[in-house]
Amino acid sequence: MKATFEPIEDLCSDYLATYSVYLDDNPITEYEQFYEKEFPNHAEEIKEIDYILYQCTYRGALSNFFYKHEGAASAIPYVKAEIIEKNTIDFGIRLYCIRLRNDMLILLNGDVKTHIDPAQCPKVSRHFALAHRLGRAIDKALGSRDLIFNHRECLQGEEINI
Repeated sequence: MKATFEPIEDLCSDYLATYSVYLDDNPITEYEQFYEKEFPNHAEEIKEIDYILYQCTYRGALSNFFYKHEGAASAIPYVKAEIIEKNTIDFGIRLYCIRLRNDMLILLNGDVKTHIDPAQCPKVSRHFALAHRLGRAIDKALGSRDLIFNHRECLQGEEINI
């Protein structure tokens, strides 16, 4: 599978370069696919995700904005206790991402987490797995110098096999 990086212009600023990816020949990025979904029972979490992304454009992708940095990937939002208390039938929304640095973020896809273990969740497991595969592929490409971050705009149009 091939991932091609594309900047998300609305979420780029002097503090942050934000990207998503096209997978193979799909004409819609992973992040766009996330926002095409409807989450009628999770309006507060969508607002929280939007707020976090807004804050990142003005402050950078600071680690405290992200939930459970798990290996090569993270998730948004950091789920607050009051949101957890309101979600009695699931574990809330997860938007998976890769926080490369404070000034570089890759937004992927996600869904409603219905199982405590994201790898076992029928709705988020493939998004969770993709985030980790892509994160590991990026780490490997950086290690072999196939991918170099010499400036924030360096990923636009870059391709990586995952």
